[in-house]
Amino acid sequence: MIVCKQQEKNSRNFANKAKDLLNKFPADLVDDKGVPYWKLPKRAPTPLEFDINNNLHYNFVLSCAKILAMIYAVQVDSEQIDDVENNKKIISQAKIEQWQPRDKIIITDPKATKPVAPKHDNDISKDEWIIVQEKTKAR
Repeated sequence: MIVCKQQEKNSRNFANKAKDLLNKFPADLVDDKGVPYWKLPKRAPTPLEFDINNNLHYNFVLSCAKILAMIYAVQVDSEQIDDVENNKKIISQAKIEQWQPRDKIIITDPKATKPVAPKHDNDISKDEWIIVQEKTKAR
């Protein structure tokens, strides 16, 4: 299950975000002065599609899944981790949503400041976070 979640996250971070940028700013985009948008130091992103047969892709997903398992204290035995064929089967069954263009606002001004997000009802304070950290260390 964690492996599937990690695969979904990788799809969002390494393929869909690049596609969103290219949707808003195509690789051949030029401004009104004829200057290409994607010129150094900016480079047009390349969406990275997951390939189950690429060991680098597989090992990255598996390593991130192991980290998530440790963070959330999910017990995983070494047999599960070492079963490459079963892990590949599970990763292949992850339900990855097809990319669709979003109406996300992308701020391109380097001098613009990021807006401060209001505190949500479920946010925890710094003191509460410290208490949670101390409880987890005690385990």
